[in-house]
Amino acid sequence: MRKLIGLPVALGGVLSLSASPAAAKFWAFDLEVDRSEALVGQPIRVHVTVAPEFARASAGAPAMLPPVNVYRTDDLPVSGPMSGNERQAEQVNFTSVGDGEFRGEIVLSAPGSYQLVSMGIWNHEPAGYPAPVPLEILPADHDPKPTANSAGFSPLPLGIAAAVVIVLGTLVAWTRRASA
Repeated sequence: MRKLIGLPVALGGVLSLSASPAAAKFWAFDLEVDRSEALVGQPIRVHVTVAPEFARASAGAPAMLPPVNVYRTDDLPVSGPMSGNERQAEQVNFTSVGDGEFRGEIVLSAPGSYQLVSMGIWNHEPAGYPAPVPLEILPADHDPKPTANSAGFSPLPLGIAAAVVIVLGTLVAWTRRASA
């Protein structure tokens, strides 16, 4: 009789160890941002795509998405899990835009290095859930470093001038051969 009771208990243990995000309380999902660098006060759009097998069930239910929060990188532990005492800089609130598709937006008011973290997961990546997304927020008066093109140089006029010289050179050479 003990063998019969032990088998279901052992089977249950094996199944619980192999549980996937599908069996978790939240749906598996992907997380994307429209940019990883922004100026203070500029919105960053966040897009969530729920795994296809959960898309129909998730339609119109943003409350069932795992929490997605922004933390200053310096406030996160160097190693190990988050303690729960970390002060979040912003929380992403999502709205449904279709089957399994959700969008949110964050605006950060202080420059610095941040991490977009889902489900409080930091320093490890469980299957089916996204890794933290680094964000860099620059001061509002930040002036991007000038590049060759932003300094007024454009290679197009130089290319056109080179083409004109080649065509004119070819015409002069043909004219000289024809007259000789």
